Amino acid sequence: MKFIHGADMHLDQSFEGLGKIPEELSKALRKQNQQALETMVTRGIEEEIDFLLLVGDTFHQPQVTIQTQSFFIEQMERLKAHDILVILSFGNHDFFQPKKYWFEFPDNVIVFEDEQVSTLKINCRDGLTTAVTGFSYTERWLEDSKLEEFPYRNGQVDYHIGFYHGQIGSNRYGSFSLDAAKFKGYDYWALGHIHQPQVIQYNPLIIYPGSTLKHTQKEKNSGYFVLAEFDGAKTDITWETANDVAWLEVQIEVSQIYTMQELISRCEQTMAEMDEEGLTFVKLVLVDGSEQLNDIMQNIQNRQELLHLLQQDIYQKTNKKNWIFDIKSVQGEEKPDMTLHLDEDLLKQLLSNYEADGVFQEAINDLYRQSTSAQLLSVTEEHREELLQRVMTEFQQLFAAKRGDQ
Repeated sequence: MKFIHGADMHLDQSFEGLGKIPEELSKALRKQNQQALETMVTRGIEEEIDFLLLVGDTFHQPQVTIQTQSFFIEQMERLKAHDILVILSFGNHDFFQPKKYWFEFPDNVIVFEDEQVSTLKINCRDGLTTAVTGFSYTERWLEDSKLEEFPYRNGQVDYHIGFYHGQIGSNRYGSFSLDAAKFKGYDYWALGHIHQPQVIQYNPLIIYPGSTLKHTQKEKNSGYFVLAEFDGAKTDITWETANDVAWLEVQIEVSQIYTMQELISRCEQTMAEMDEEGLTFVKLVLVDGSEQLNDIMQNIQNRQELLHLLQQDIYQKTNKKNWIFDIKSVQGEEKPDMTLHLDEDLLKQLLSNYEADGVFQEAINDLYRQSTSAQLLSVTEEHREELLQRVMTEFQQLFAAKRGDQ
């Protein structure tokens, strides 16, 4: 069984916090929504997946534009041509109101149309069967947890997937308990609603893929979808990049800068040396400015004029790839050295605690929340012993550490 898990695409949402941008850049950003979905569909075709899971908030609002609906249907038709199913639910942003949709979804798209929890069965290419249990929002809020309505794992299928757009804890978004989800016995929980990509639990896999697009600075660590493959007892997950938009904070040391012209030149030089792919939104942080420079930057009008000048200048000089959305100045603070003395016997006792399977697995679970390490991590008994030995060696070499290095 192989599938793609995506959520919170928010098609039609604009990119926020950029200020007044050129029309040319505005058009490029509108295309990013489409490119993210196209990328997901293309990867699904390339990988010959069995189905695509879209767990809520595919659209940014319940009233979807005709253009977006038409484009979405086109992409679903691409999957249909390769016998790939799409399982779709609606979340708190695009809660389902069928009369607001102008087009019928292709017959390869299976929709959870209401808040009643239901289960569907899928025959995969490898001959195995999969059950998918889920629901959709029909209003902006979902006060009650839906988890109690989910059946226990279906023993008549090879795999069972939970399909849930909601948030852990007490809230208005289908609140649920992690322990209760695990108790259902499913093989995979495909979650939506939280915009930060993270593996909540490794066994079974309980995953938020995060927002597919980085529409805001808060989503700078998002921009992924999950490619999952189940082959008997073996499970592989890969975090796939959905788009090439980046939000960065770039620090520039300016202690020897005294005039606005020098500052502009330093900022231009720094940005010219950047080698980022795709569109990049940058917050410039000026560090340790001189007294003269700080006097200039404390004036709000000066800062605004500088920002406007750098926005237009750098956008053009970097082949229309970089946009400065903010600029601020900070004073660096020297941190005193701190010597950390570690007793080697205590260190050995500490590391011995992690030799137990359960403790070690719990300790590395956070690594699965990072897109890069989740692709690389496969810890066998041999790997575990090697990791613990390397940790021991590193600590022995770093008995004295500076606080600034931590």
